[in-house]
Amino acid sequence: MPRYIFPGSLALLGLAVFVLSVIPVLFPGHRPVPGAICIANLKQQQAALQQYAVDYDDHLPNAQWADRLTNTYLKGDWAFLCPIQKKSGFGYAFNASLVGKSLEQVTEPERMALIFESTNSEKNALSTNSRFSTRHEGQGYVYFVRGGIASLDTTSFKERVKP
Repeated sequence: MPRYIFPGSLALLGLAVFVLSVIPVLFPGHRPVPGAICIANLKQQQAALQQYAVDYDDHLPNAQWADRLTNTYLKGDWAFLCPIQKKSGFGYAFNASLVGKSLEQVTEPERMALIFESTNSEKNALSTNSRFSTRHEGQGYVYFVRGGIASLDTTSFKERVKP
């Protein structure tokens, strides 16, 4: 005669199989929102930039910023690939006014844009305000030097990139 550790385990297993089979029916084609992917990408880039700054005496990288992060702090280019800019792939830029600067030299780091969504499709894109992308319902995501992310329109963004 078989001995069961828990007599209701078969019922519990049946319930789990039912729930897992119903989820795709209740949420068909559920995919992450592109904006959520962009935010995650910016957070990964910012984390890599922080690690870079720690390793280089609180200095930000030079013009080849994405290559430096990819080669040492990120595994591959995935954090630089925009899900909306499918043709070119890359869709983020580093604030050109901060290239090679020490973090101590940055005025108002809580308001200064560090990396942001860009219409420039190059991997190591540098920009100030001319290439800011507002691809999320007229807004674009910006990560600030001191941390924190915001969704801004073009006018608000232009105030955040001046040296």
